[in-house]
Amino acid sequence: MSGPKISIYDLSPWARNNLNGQIRCERDCVACAQQISNFLREATSYRLQIENLITASELMASRGVEPAVSQEELQNLNNRLLEESETIRKKLQEKMPTITGKYEIDDAALAQKKAELERVRTLKKLAEGLRNDLDKAVYQGENSRIAATSKIEGSIAVDLSGYFSFDDLAPDDGPNAQELIKAIEDKLNQIQKTEKLPEELSCEITQAIASLSRVTTIESAHLFKSVTVKNLENHIADYKANLVQQQEAFADEVARYQVLCKMLDKAPVSYSFSAGASATLKREIEAMEMAIIKQNEQQYISECVDQVMSEMGYDLIGTRDVKKRNGKQFHNELYAFDEGTAVNVTYSSDGQIAMELGGISREDRLPTVEETQALTGDMETFCGEFAEFEKRLRAKGVILGNRIAMSPPSADYAAIINVKDYEIDSSKQFSEISVAHKKKAKATEKKALRRND
Repeated sequence: MSGPKISIYDLSPWARNNLNGQIRCERDCVACAQQISNFLREATSYRLQIENLITASELMASRGVEPAVSQEELQNLNNRLLEESETIRKKLQEKMPTITGKYEIDDAALAQKKAELERVRTLKKLAEGLRNDLDKAVYQGENSRIAATSKIEGSIAVDLSGYFSFDDLAPDDGPNAQELIKAIEDKLNQIQKTEKLPEELSCEITQAIASLSRVTTIESAHLFKSVTVKNLENHIADYKANLVQQQEAFADEVARYQVLCKMLDKAPVSYSFSAGASATLKREIEAMEMAIIKQNEQQYISECVDQVMSEMGYDLIGTRDVKKRNGKQFHNELYAFDEGTAVNVTYSSDGQIAMELGGISREDRLPTVEETQALTGDMETFCGEFAEFEKRLRAKGVILGNRIAMSPPSADYAAIINVKDYEIDSSKQFSEISVAHKKKAKATEKKALRRND
């Protein structure tokens, strides 16, 4: 074969940013679609609870107990659930996001994928908002129903028995100092016992309980409740709000991780929310993204090589895949060059691309002296065209990263390619090397000019 031309090609900064942007847009679109489906499923699961709360709200109102969420509000939410969930689902299905794996690197393609991501994110916000509104209404409604149950039952009992006590009208003087202090202490103990709080907040509650032991008057107890307890409640509320944000961010990470696993054909690992799991998941996502980006960059470079070879008049006639004993994998593509010669392009698993020219035959053998002379002439032609080949690659955003070998034409590299080692496209026409046919220098020059047009 001709002197090996072994190179590692990279994408230009613009091409890399464009490709990576498109890959991330597709990944986030698919992740958003999964989350939309989850939000809609969670929203739909509230339907029976909403209907039950509507009935409970009507009963509460008939007994003089005002519900936290009115019957009208609940009915409106139920209508929203039916209408908005169906609208969101239809809009999502109109163009369901997928991983194409095929990318045309240009600004218009990236802009289109960004617009699609914005469309899906808008649908996600609508689905999440619907789910959150339903969740809030059900939470408030259930608490109101539970709190009102005893009152409603009491009113029914009064209606049935006709019982009435003037004791119910006695003024409530409120608790004394010890009762209020005991109530505050019980509340703090209950919070510390039932709430899953970080050590910092738990210690803050312990300190508050210790401080409460020094309170003796009703005025001090009220002051302690309005200042110390209120501050604690605010700190706990802030912690919970921040925890919700962290959990939502974690859910986004899990969705992205699952999409990346599909892209890499990898079985996903189940992650439960925690600070450690979130950090581990972020590292895993970063590593997987790097692998996918590298994979897609190599695929794009390979496609550009194929396109340029075709543009320059080289016809793909066969391919083969080779796996060495050391585990290295190679993909070969054989392009017809001239009468009886071909260019063999080898893609290695480490990103190297080697290009060599040889004579075509259907057996393993060494070239004759005459064939060697003819092949050396074709090597010179191919070396001249190689500069044009790389120029066209640069126009597509593919640049030289590292030149490993750039051997000049030499009889030492003359070799025969056995096409029986390749999967040959039966529709392609090509001939084996023939010295008689090779003695057509003018025809070769014309073909070279045609390729460079």
